[in-house]
Amino acid sequence: VYTCTLMSDSFAFTKAVVCGIPQSLPKEAQRQSPSSCPVDLRKAREQHGQYLDALRGLVQELHELPVNEEYPDCVFVEDTVVVCGKKALVTIPGHPSRRGETPPMKKLLEGLGLEVQSMTEPATMDGGDVLFTGRELFVGISSRTNQVLHCD
Repeated sequence: VYTCTLMSDSFAFTKAVVCGIPQSLPKEAQRQSPSSCPVDLRKAREQHGQYLDALRGLVQELHELPVNEEYPDCVFVEDTVVVCGKKALVTIPGHPSRRGETPPMKKLLEGLGLEVQSMTEPATMDGGDVLFTGRELFVGISSRTNQVLHCD
C-alpha cells in the first residue's frame, strides 16, 4: 500500500505499508489457480527483504504491520485498502479468510492521519483489482471484487 502526493500531472509516493511473510503462507495461502510449485519460504523472505530495501530508497516512511500467522495472505497488503492522497478505503476482501486482515490496516492508516472509510457488506473488493492512474480509479470486477459499493 502506498500513499502519494498529487502534484499537477504526476504524483510522488511518500509512504508505504508492508507486512512480512508468515510461516503459514506456503501451505495455507489462497491461490487463484492450482500450483504445482510449492512456495519456497526462505526464498520468498529473501526476495521480500530486497523489496523492502528498494522501498526504503523510494519512500520517506515505511510502516510495517505485524505478521499474523492466522492470515497466511497478510503479506499482500494491497488487497485490504485503496489509498488516494490522504483518503483511504478499507476493503472487504473477496475471500472470507482475508477479512481479519483489515482492522490492523485501518488502525495504522488512522494513526497516519488519513481520512479512512470502510466498505460494508455486501460489497467486496480486493485492492489488487484497482488501478489508479493519477487522475482516475479503475476497478476491475473479479471473483474477489463485486459490483456493489457500500461505505460507512
